[in-house]
Amino acid sequence: MGCDEVRVQISALLDDNQEVQVRDIHDHLGSCSSCSEFYEEKLKVTEWLKEAENFQLEPPSGIWERIDSEITPKTETSGKKPTPPSKK
Repeated sequence: MGCDEVRVQISALLDDNQEVQVRDIHDHLGSCSSCSEFYEEKLKVTEWLKEAENFQLEPPSGIWERIDSEITPKTETSGKKPTPPSKK
C-alpha cells in the first residue's frame, strides 16, 4: 500500500469508517515517518474538532441592546415636524 492510499485510509479511519485496513495502515506507519507525521497531525485535528463541537462563545454583555438601538428607527424629540424640501 502506497502513501497516497494509506493517507486516504487514515482519513477514513479517523472518520470512523469501518471498512479500513487497519493492519496495513499500522504496518505502513511503522516504516514511513512521513505518513506517521500525517497520522499524528490528523489525529490532533480530529480530537480538537471533537472537543470544539460543543464550544459556545458567549456574546459580549449588552450586545443585543446595542444592536436594537442601531436598528430601531429614531424619533424626533423636538416636537417640530421636519420641513419638507423646497420644490424647484
